Amino acid sequence: MGLLTVLPLVAVAGGFAARLLPQHDVNYYLKLHPPEFIAAAVVIGVVALITAAVMLWLVCAGVGGAGGALPEKAGAARPLRKVRLSPAGCAGS
Repeated sequence: MGLLTVLPLVAVAGGFAARLLPQHDVNYYLKLHPPEFIAAAVVIGVVALITAAVMLWLVCAGVGGAGGALPEKAGAARPLRKVRLSPAGCAGS
């Protein structure tokens, strides 16, 4: 679930990198801050904020928790289910 959540951010950042970096060295963009660099930074920043919000929502909703990734032993799954159903720090739990 995490990879699918981060995939749009990676695609947007990779698209800008593929378009901008062949034109100039990265130091050119870091030193002069041309408009296309600023636009790319803003778009990537917005997508990163949306990605972070979606990931926080998924964690608070208990989607894609660690319960399925860990081997189940006798009695070991019960605490994981409890944590997934009521994550600490999430509003409304």
